[in-house]
Amino acid sequence: MSSSYYLSIDYHGDQIARFSDFLDLHSYREVNGIGFISFSLSVDHLAIPNIEHLTKISLWRKDTSIPWYLENFGFILSRKWSFDPIKGKLLTCIAVHPNWILSTRYVAWKAGTVNRSNFTAQRSRL
Repeated sequence: MSSSYYLSIDYHGDQIARFSDFLDLHSYREVNGIGFISFSLSVDHLAIPNIEHLTKISLWRKDTSIPWYLENFGFILSRKWSFDPIKGKLLTCIAVHPNWILSTRYVAWKAGTVNRSNFTAQRSRL
């Protein structure tokens, strides 16, 4: 079975770029976890001006027996410029699934602190 992939760059719900001529592509998904998309482009790629910090990237996939569907998505958190002797100058990007934001928050209040780490379904008395 043959699969086809393309990446789309989305801005406020609108697709502003779509391309399948990436040099490398890696995707990882985990239910209720933090997935990612990593891809590389040559520095003269037309999509590069649209790839900025926190840009939404969507990975679409199509198999011979099913139509295009959303395989993975994330927000660009890392952009790295490099040089490969075979591929030339590259931009490698890593987009992380939005669940990543949940891993950056901590409840640092002592356990059982009312309205801080312990919540009840009672109305506030203001």
